[in-house]
Order: sequence, then C-alpha cells, then structure tokens
Amino acid sequence: MPRTGRNREANALDPTRSVVTLRLVDDTRAQYNFYIQRMKRFLLASFPQFVVNSEIHLPLTLEVCEAYLNYASVKRDKDGNDINPRMYNTYSTINACKSAIKYLYKEADKIPSSDLNILLKDFFSGYKRKIELLKEGGQMPIGEGKSPMSPAGFLFLSEKALTAKSDFALSTTAHVSLVMCWNLIARAASVASIRFDNMSWEGDALLVQYGRTKNDQEGTSCSPKHVYANPSCPWICHILSLSLLVFTRGMPTSGSTTLLLASNSQERFSEWLAKISAGYGDDIASMGPTATPCPTQTSTVTPHNQGLSSAKVRCPTSKTYDLWTMWWSGRSLDKAIPLRKLRRRDYKQTSEKVNFSKASTVMRELLSCTNLNEPDIVKMSQLARDLLFQSCFNQLCGKVFQSCNDSQVVQRRVDEMSYHTIYDLLKKASQ
Repeated sequence: MPRTGRNREANALDPTRSVVTLRLVDDTRAQYNFYIQRMKRFLLASFPQFVVNSEIHLPLTLEVCEAYLNYASVKRDKDGNDINPRMYNTYSTINACKSAIKYLYKEADKIPSSDLNILLKDFFSGYKRKIELLKEGGQMPIGEGKSPMSPAGFLFLSEKALTAKSDFALSTTAHVSLVMCWNLIARAASVASIRFDNMSWEGDALLVQYGRTKNDQEGTSCSPKHVYANPSCPWICHILSLSLLVFTRGMPTSGSTTLLLASNSQERFSEWLAKISAGYGDDIASMGPTATPCPTQTSTVTPHNQGLSSAKVRCPTSKTYDLWTMWWSGRSLDKAIPLRKLRRRDYKQTSEKVNFSKASTVMRELLSCTNLNEPDIVKMSQLARDLLFQSCFNQLCGKVFQSCNDSQVVQRRVDEMSYHTIYDLLKKASQ
C-alpha cells in the first residue's frame, strides 16, 4: 500500500520518516494527491482492475498511462465530460500529472519501468510543442497562470489600506504586507515568514532576507533584497510602513515571537484583499494587468558580490543586474571603468572577448525595450537606472519566455539569471 496514507502521528514516532517527509512541502503533496485521486476516478471508470481496495495497483501498463495522459490533457466539466469546443490544459497542469505519477511510484516503493519513463518524456516533449502551436494559432492564451498586479492597482490598494475608517490593526498589517510584496517582488507567504532577525541595515538601504521561498525550499539562493526610502511617495514607502508598524505595536520582547507580522498575517491579508476586491471589483478590473513599471517603486534587484569585480579589464559571468550596473557606472570600489566605454579589442583573453560580446548583445536587447538613449541613461541617478532596468528586464523576459518556454529555465528565479543565460535564451528565441 502507498505510504500516502501514513499520518503525521506515525511520522512523529519515526524521526527518519519525519525528515524524509520534508522533501515535499504540504502544498505540493496535497497537489499530487489531488491528481492521484483524479487518476483513481479515471481508472475506476476505464480500467477498474487497477484499483484494488480503493488504492491504485502498481505497476501501471503503458496503455493505461497513455490513456490517462490523453484524458488529463483535455479540459472537462465537473462531471468529467469534454467541454465543447474542446479545450486543452496548460503544459504546467499536465506536467503536474507526470510528477504525481512519479510521486505515486515513489510512495509505493516502486521504480517506474524504463519504458514508462520514455513514454512520459516523449509525451511531454510533444505536448509542449502542441501547446505552443495552439497558442500560435490563437486557440489558447499566450500567458499562463496569474496576471501581475498593475502599478495603478497597487497604488489603489495602498490608498484603501491607509484610508480605512475601521479595523486599523488589520489595515496596518495589510499595508505592510502589500508594500513588502510589491517592493520585494515576493509572495504573501514569503512576506509572512519574515522575522525581525531577517532585516538589517547596509548604509541607507534596508536589507531583507528570507529563510526560504517557494522556488528555493532549502534557502540556498535567498540573497538579501535592498529596499530604500521613498520620500516622494510616502504612502508606498516600505521603510515608513514598517516604522508605523513598529511604532504602533512595538518591538518583540524576550520570549515572544520574532515574526515581523502575526502568524496568521497571510490569512488576514488575503481576507482584507478579498473584501476590497469584492467592494471595488469594477475599479480594480479597469486597472488591468500591465507590464509598465510603477514610477514610484523603490526596491532594487540585489547587487551581488560575485562577478564584474576586477579593477583590470575583465568581463566575467555575472547576474544580469550586475552587468547593467557595471555597464553604466563601473565599480567605484575597485575603480573598474564602465563596460560601455570598452570594445572587444580591449580584452586580451579570448574568453573575455566572448563574454563581452554576449554582454553587449544582452545590453542591446535590454535597451531595445526603452526609448531612452545612452546619454540620457548615463545622467540618471542609480535609483532611476534601477527602475529602468526592472522595466526593460521584465519586458525582455516576457518576450523570451513566450518564444521558448523551457521548463528548466522558467522554474529558476528570474533575478538570479546570469547574462549568459539570457543570451542563450535570446539565441533560442531567434531560431
């Protein structure tokens, strides 16, 4: 019998099992179990011999797996019937079905056959291309998943939080959660996990770091985010919002939790957001999602220590943001000159020449996303250039990911991508 039936009390008695269980977060495990239950209903209707004592009997034949994948790829109503006209599920949905099948085998201590692995690989390679053809033909929307909040929507919600006439404690929590989600480009769950211990000062910047995120469960790449004050628009100033929170609630005392917000802050924020959305649905809908950056957004992608650090003429691999910074202002710490003043012939090593060529290509593509010319950008402040980078980088990634939907790339944090990765994606998109 699969181990999915074992409860947490049993795990508590087995420390090793408890640790092994942590390889998947609860939400992921719940998602897999949802797809397994869906598979069970399909098997009961089409292949009942593979359901024994209400459990899926393994191993599944290739015929059964292929039939299930074909069934799962089509959108259906609540009774399991095809929707007319026929519509297909997104690649990410079917990819979750594949992961659920592998999870089912793993929980049952069984190894999928090599033929099954080949079937899964071939099916999903073909399905990915099928989805792209449907998008190209206008039969499916280009974008998948949730739409981003527009700057107008963000400013609207901030105003509603600050002008609340009741339940000020909830409004204060909602405003802090909203501003932090926006400025840190973070999920509400990530913001709810931030502790006072995760924040510190570096010059005039507030450093915020997560213990882990949805895309980085081990916390190995949770680089700190730098946030600056915004005196021009105090109603969305991250630091001012935090100051009001601390002023009204105080710092944590000895023995109390060090969470910045309450342990149920995510649920309270969701309730507040649902209430505002219900009351002002038409207003929010009119603000629709847009890729235009908010001119008053003050967070920046974190500058990293590695890469572009030599005072000599070098162009090593680095994060794309570091390339952007080094391109315009160099690096005062080691007196490195701006890369825009250099040419390929200035480099001695072949590897440096190649890096510079790739860096130049990426910068050219970034600048194609703005109408500003080089002299105007050079005159900008660092903060203004950071905002311009966010706008250009978001637009460039939008173009690239629509052209080449590489799952291994999409699953990575975009702000962690090096300019080499962006260059490779640009090449793939042009093919």
